[in-house]
Amino acid sequence: MSRADLFFSTCSLGDNYFYTYGASEDKIRRYNFTSMYKSDIPDEIVSIDEKSFLKSKLGIDKDLMILTVGRSVPVKGYDALIRAYKGVNDKLISTINKNSSLYLVGAEKTREYETIIESEHISDVYFIKNLPFDQVKDYYLAADVFILPTRRDVWGLVINEAMAYGLPVISTDKCVAADALIDDGEGGIIVKVDDEDGFRNAQIRLLTDSEERKRMGAVNHQKIRNNTLEQMGITISRHIEDYCRSRDAR
Repeated sequence: MSRADLFFSTCSLGDNYFYTYGASEDKIRRYNFTSMYKSDIPDEIVSIDEKSFLKSKLGIDKDLMILTVGRSVPVKGYDALIRAYKGVNDKLISTINKNSSLYLVGAEKTREYETIIESEHISDVYFIKNLPFDQVKDYYLAADVFILPTRRDVWGLVINEAMAYGLPVISTDKCVAADALIDDGEGGIIVKVDDEDGFRNAQIRLLTDSEERKRMGAVNHQKIRNNTLEQMGITISRHIEDYCRSRDAR
């Protein structure tokens, strides 16, 4: 790997990976990574009234909804997320007189998760599995906050999707997509892996502040509009063309 002429990296975590294998800084080129075409990204963020309509359509009977999307595997950190959800509703009811629910879409309710929910007396946690993306999209649009508590992720394309639908994002310092796309405090909140208090406080902070959710969602939607498959191809192509020209000049 150290003999390569160019290294394509998405962010600082990617740079560090290549440095480990002997890459030099002058050979690293940045590009955006995504699975979304420009046409996949809505022109506008849905309104509060539209979110309420979608919640009703999906059978969500709580005022606010936290969403995560992914499989039930340990690396996703859902065990920590479920524990961190304890006490969130109590805080919301006491401060803004609203309640919430946590939806894990694409995840199966494993025995481990059941045990946590039962032993910690946690309510309003829902598992929705095996949905086509057209239906998952409705959950993104209905959600108020997106969270990915991953312990390790090669990328995390659900971050791109959440941003496209104008959601503020909570994720960890080990999520490559969050490192590349989310500025802490601007488009969301970055929490250390397995920091349950950090996850809980981040959820409460965003759920109790509608203006901050709106601001962060708008930042993310604007940023992701240029982070498309079309732009990814253009950027990589330009890097290769620039390299070829400089090599020919030598």
